[in-house]
Amino acid sequence: MSLPTGLPPVVMDRVGLMDPMPEICVVLGMHKSGTTLVSEILHHSGIRMVEDDSAETYDLGNHFEREDTNRLNKRLLDCGEAPSIRVVDRLDLAGVTPDLRVAAQALVEAAGARDPAWGFKDPRTCLTYDFWKAVLPEHRLVCVFRDVREVHAHYLKRRRYAPLRGLHVLRAWEAYNRCMLDAYTAAPSHRRILVDYARLMRDDVELARLGAFVGRNLVDRRIAGLRRNAPVETARLRCEAWLHKRSTGRDAMALDREIRTLAEIEAAGFVRG
Repeated sequence: MSLPTGLPPVVMDRVGLMDPMPEICVVLGMHKSGTTLVSEILHHSGIRMVEDDSAETYDLGNHFEREDTNRLNKRLLDCGEAPSIRVVDRLDLAGVTPDLRVAAQALVEAAGARDPAWGFKDPRTCLTYDFWKAVLPEHRLVCVFRDVREVHAHYLKRRRYAPLRGLHVLRAWEAYNRCMLDAYTAAPSHRRILVDYARLMRDDVELARLGAFVGRNLVDRRIAGLRRNAPVETARLRCEAWLHKRSTGRDAMALDREIRTLAEIEAAGFVRG
């Protein structure tokens, strides 16, 4: 499906002014925040996000992550197969060895030689982006945000009674989104976009905005039945957010409000033209 018709004129005008230059797209965002959907949309719209097309959808096991960038991120972070919510420390560039830089350069050159329009998505890239920023040529940064209340609820669905799981989720959400926000803030405004997952799932303007940003008519890979209800701030979340702030000095709920506000401002500016 192409971009929807019937959008406000300014939206369609911006889609018509797409930049045709092929280039790299880096998708940032925490696990379970919509990065797989965004990567899938980009891949099916002509930006190669994975090496292998054999798995068609997330439900069939394809998280739309390149295996080579995934492996290199794990080497950079020395995290092996540790659960994502336990991998929260930003990469220390001082500890990166020359062989890892050589491997990254070779990866980038090989991917670009195969497809001028390519990209990659791995939530761990939030923690390693400073490394990739120095290795990659000019690229577009696609930052995907999902409300902390939704992410917290998602991780607790199956392990509701695990006493520390909620705190681990909040710690990870804060770490990944803080790194993502730092990358977004440092990037030139014309080379970055902040995509709100909830808005992407409920209306077509967010999809059109992403299409205008990457310069393509996007193939819509959203599934209508998966559109989410409004997030709920539970008593457990409030309690765990307070404990997280007290133990770390970092306020996950304030960060959530900050990023949500930025996303709203960016989206409103697009519609206004």
